[in-house]
Amino acid sequence: MATEETVTSQAIAEVVTAQLAELLDCALAEVDLHSRITELPSMDSAKLVQVVVFCEKHWHIELDEDSLFDVRTGEELCLLVEDSLVMRGSMT
Repeated sequence: MATEETVTSQAIAEVVTAQLAELLDCALAEVDLHSRITELPSMDSAKLVQVVVFCEKHWHIELDEDSLFDVRTGEELCLLVEDSLVMRGSMT
């Protein structure tokens, strides 16, 4: 569980990658954050919702629903998490 300490972009990417790999039951190397999320192995809408909920709970944030509709890649999800943490003051 994340704390109130400063979080880095790399740490966000590592956590999101690990969570996607766990949900998709695949190796970390199979999770390319630059690829479309929907093209990840065995990804479906329920798993995508699980990833979003995980991110919100892990970092104690609420991701903007309108912005979530624009997320196409894992990298974009990480940037959305980062933006939420910056607004909260947990990133520099």
